[in-house]
Amino acid sequence: MSSISPVMVLLASWLLLGVLVTWSKLLAVLLCSAGVVVVSLCDTREEGNAASSRPILGDVLALLGAACYALYSVLLKRDVCSGGRDELANVPLFFGLIGAMAAVAMLPLLLLAHVLGLESPGDSASVLDGSVALLLGLNALFGTVVSELLWAHSVRLLGPVVPAVGLGLTIPASMLAQVALGDAVFSVWFVLGAVLTLSGFVLIVLQVPTQTENYNRLAQEDTDETDDLSPMSNDAFETAETVNFADGAVPEVYASCI
Repeated sequence: MSSISPVMVLLASWLLLGVLVTWSKLLAVLLCSAGVVVVSLCDTREEGNAASSRPILGDVLALLGAACYALYSVLLKRDVCSGGRDELANVPLFFGLIGAMAAVAMLPLLLLAHVLGLESPGDSASVLDGSVALLLGLNALFGTVVSELLWAHSVRLLGPVVPAVGLGLTIPASMLAQVALGDAVFSVWFVLGAVLTLSGFVLIVLQVPTQTENYNRLAQEDTDETDDLSPMSNDAFETAETVNFADGAVPEVYASCI
């Protein structure tokens, strides 16, 4: 899913946001996707995983997941991070609403799993000690809350395409983490995939000023359309007010104050 999601995001941005698709932007997305594919094939070969018994279903689910992610990020940019005055307040409120809806929706599923015997509270309590609870809390804080907020603000500032490509940086980041832990053993294919992913990200970042101008232009067009739909602009109101006073006809609002 991570290999095809940048392509899906670029396509959805073109269809829903009117983003201009250039050859360099398409090349950056394809480089990132190719890097993820190379690393995935490398991991599969090294682990010796057996072939899936239902590969078509897996491919369809991966495509649906990538399409859902692309639609989610593009709609986040269009509807939540639309450049309004309350844009910064909309992002945490949006994720807070998602968390509240998930808590309400997941509670019946947990109860159903308990009734069906799929998961019992005793099994979870037996492995949930202090260290595990601390790790779960840190993962929820940094892996979900902080990372999602940072990702949403990057979508707000740069659009959905750059963050989608940037998610592929987990590959070179994992290489640096393995080097720091002293477990730096990489194959040629893994290094090639990391280089492709990093090259795609650098190429897409070089186009950030152009993309920002494009989003600002689209936002300005929406603002101009909204102003055109107003019943009377400020200039027209001032002109009408000046004419009334010039003709000696004092409006009732001013007459009541005299």
